[in-house]
Amino acid sequence: MGAGFDTGNLGVNALADSSLKLLRYQWPDAELILFPNGLRPERIHVSVGGKSVDVGSIPLRYNAGLFVSWHYIWFWISFVAIRIFPFPFVRTFIFHLHPLARRLSKVDLFADITGGDSFSDIYGFKRYFQGFLEKWLVLLAGGKLILLPQTYGPFRGPVARRLAGYLLRRAQAVYCRDREGYDYVRGLLSRRFHSRIYFLPDVAFVLDAVKPEPDQIRAFEQWRCKQGILVGLNISGLLYSGGYTGRNMFHLRVPYPEFADCLIRWLLKENNVSVLLIPHVMPQGDFLVECDRQACRDIMTRIQPDWKERIFFPETRFNQNQIKYLIGQCDFFIGSRMHACIAALSQCIPAIGIAYSKKFHGVFDSIGVADYVVDLRNETQESAMQRIHKGYAGRESCRTRLQQTLPTIQERIMNIFRREGEQIPVSEKIGELKI
Repeated sequence: MGAGFDTGNLGVNALADSSLKLLRYQWPDAELILFPNGLRPERIHVSVGGKSVDVGSIPLRYNAGLFVSWHYIWFWISFVAIRIFPFPFVRTFIFHLHPLARRLSKVDLFADITGGDSFSDIYGFKRYFQGFLEKWLVLLAGGKLILLPQTYGPFRGPVARRLAGYLLRRAQAVYCRDREGYDYVRGLLSRRFHSRIYFLPDVAFVLDAVKPEPDQIRAFEQWRCKQGILVGLNISGLLYSGGYTGRNMFHLRVPYPEFADCLIRWLLKENNVSVLLIPHVMPQGDFLVECDRQACRDIMTRIQPDWKERIFFPETRFNQNQIKYLIGQCDFFIGSRMHACIAALSQCIPAIGIAYSKKFHGVFDSIGVADYVVDLRNETQESAMQRIHKGYAGRESCRTRLQQTLPTIQERIMNIFRREGEQIPVSEKIGELKI
């Protein structure tokens, strides 16, 4: 839950891919189901760990299409009715009317990741509340809920904090992908729940890199062989647009388009440096405000005429595994999308995160490179550039740190569903939750 392959956000794709990989690693024969934002239930084929996996897909709809059986309200009515009237014949009758609810009731384990950073009202209360409803439905169904490594908070309002506490107290295990989040969750819950809280870095650190087909990267490889030091640069379309409001939603001290131009021009003035622009969010339809490709094209229009031999933008749309392969060809990386940075760091590529929220510091700190985060909410353009210069100069030291720490971290992530060598049991469902 909380991740899929239909958003155009390769970070969310990476979370879905990695989560399925971890589940398959622990339970190779398990039947897997995604709860994405799709239009209808279906079975899809996805590549997990280099192998094709058949996965079920049951979307939960919230829009005006009320009369489809996978609309949230019908699941909610079904499970509330079963709790109010706990008789076998009622349960049988309801599941006869709503087979998808019956299927949901048979799930042994729900693993939720909430988009990695959406267990918060930072993106607006509506988005946060929808995530709450999904997890609440699991509890109504009597499901066993595990919260995979993610960021918790900040919560700007008391209602958001109370809803978070309700869910956190009822989860079987709460994994925090940063130490600050671990302390934050412990502060939200009383001491008797602390034994359920764990610290574990982001699951995308174990995402597989897959080389694209030769014809997909032929132009890149021909360009790459002529270059010296290659710096990968991920531009965030969301920051470039000023956030969803278009009015500096994340309160950056530096105008992001101006900062991006300054950064690229500095890189290209460095001796023997070339720049690979890497989009990581490419949505369709009404979400172009988030589109990294649009921002990259705008930058290319202004920058490329002066530096056309030393800057490259791949027009091919790559998936999360393929884009990780491209990032792995870089000598240094700078990213405004956190999972683009994780794709670099997990391959021991020194990377600087251009932060707009607390999640960057927590995730970088989880692998020992917190000093490689530049937070534009706190930095001026001059101080940000100075820190990037310093990070670039010390890139080999960063690479050494990553090579020393990552193997152990990745092994821990792969064993997320084991505690001290013992498999977490998939036990009987919870049956005494008060609505």
